[in-house]
Amino acid sequence: MKKCLFVFLLFAISLAASTAVAGGDKTIARTYSQPTLLKGVLVQGQVRYFPTDTIAFMRLASDQTFLGQFLPKGTGLNFTENGNWNWCFLGKDWAIQGHTMHGGGHEWQTCFYPSGKLLSGGLTEDQVIDGIPCAAGTFWSEVFGGGGRTYFYESGKLKYAKVAKTVTYRGQKIEKGKHLKLAEDGSILSIK
Repeated sequence: MKKCLFVFLLFAISLAASTAVAGGDKTIARTYSQPTLLKGVLVQGQVRYFPTDTIAFMRLASDQTFLGQFLPKGTGLNFTENGNWNWCFLGKDWAIQGHTMHGGGHEWQTCFYPSGKLLSGGLTEDQVIDGIPCAAGTFWSEVFGGGGRTYFYESGKLKYAKVAKTVTYRGQKIEKGKHLKLAEDGSILSIK
């Protein structure tokens, strides 16, 4: 029974990721066999478009900068219908604003503010951010552990994370495994 549930869960996640990339059934695809300049970057392969001819999804043909972020070849960029970049599948594990995020497939979305600043993603390893030991994001923590993503304010300050080890922060003890939400000034908003 457990194995059957696991297989179903993997299928559901795979289906959800492919639907998100394809923009559901409202996009059309065009394939570029050669690197082509779109939105100021070289892309190659299948590009998805909304009916308004706005790009929905495209993959980078090489390591390059997009909206201030240097991203690896193969990164899939996803856009809203109004043309704003909102997330990507990194082509490989990659440092974004000093934090190495999961990449290399469709397992982890790394999300961004419209400005191009990092909003959230899955850390590849435990990392101390703004004095908090933040836990690495794993498939299991994302699906069963109440969330494995680390969130940031547009300023780059830590907003939300799963605590990797017990720590005393601003005079308060925070146990390993708790989810911590901070205000932009670093004050504690909640511990769950």
